[in-house]
Amino acid sequence: MTDFAKTRQMFDIPHGVIYLNGNSLGPMPKAAPNAINSFLMDEWRTELVRGWNTKNWFMQSNTLGDRLGRLIGAPAGSTVVGDTLSIRVFQAVAAALALAPKRRVILSDSGNFPTDLYMVEGLMGLRDVGYELRTPAPEDVLDHITEEVATVMVTEVDYRSGRKHDMQAIIKKAHSVGATVVWDLAHSIGAIPVDMYGTNADFAVGCTYKFLNSGPGGPAFIYVAPRLIDQVEPVLSGWFAHEAPFAFDLNFRPMPGKIDRMRIGTPSIAAFSLLGAALDIWDGVDMLDLRIRSIELSEALISGVEAK
Repeated sequence: MTDFAKTRQMFDIPHGVIYLNGNSLGPMPKAAPNAINSFLMDEWRTELVRGWNTKNWFMQSNTLGDRLGRLIGAPAGSTVVGDTLSIRVFQAVAAALALAPKRRVILSDSGNFPTDLYMVEGLMGLRDVGYELRTPAPEDVLDHITEEVATVMVTEVDYRSGRKHDMQAIIKKAHSVGATVVWDLAHSIGAIPVDMYGTNADFAVGCTYKFLNSGPGGPAFIYVAPRLIDQVEPVLSGWFAHEAPFAFDLNFRPMPGKIDRMRIGTPSIAAFSLLGAALDIWDGVDMLDLRIRSIELSEALISGVEAK
């Protein structure tokens, strides 16, 4: 069972502050200063370029991805970390559209985080082949999943109201008509239990600076179902996704059979050090315990307000 008194002591929250804005930026882990200083003084300073091998920098996108994947029910080797959430949205939706080349409808909802919709609008502009973005009310998404839809792109938890989409129902309906689903888990990961594998999810993206506490602008992640990984098109074909990145070939060949093909360019190893410090805390947290405690605190707040 998770010891929340212990985990609470692992965060550096100013005295007297009751912090309720972790949905925007999580508080700093107490281990963060030592983590970034260790990267600076014991890795970059001493190892220089050798650090890509001696400190395993090159594979941190994957090793951190696997640690993070545990929090969303993702099997090992299906999640990588790096770049920003907006980039990951673009990447995931582009890959989903390539799986349904004859369809032209992208379905989202009017409650989605605006930047997700902006990224889709930009993608539609680049691929000017008649795509249409539909944004019904969140509660009407299921009714709008038809055989016209190439992919459904929704944020599981509404950042304003806390409303939660029924992940299993949306995935089941989408798959029944031959569509895929891209989940934005920015307001889910670290807040509620998520089960990518158990729900047969296709794609998911999310950031790490909210409930996961990796710091402002912390790296984002992308999940691709193992059954799809050989089919997905890495539209942002950076050299870290190449089959042989250090061969420096002039033509791109995606890494076969691995989530590595969804890596893009050189990630921020400094940011990875902060994410690692945060995940050291999350390694000791059971998400079901967290959800139970979250509901208890929410009910206490509601009761307190009603009593006034």
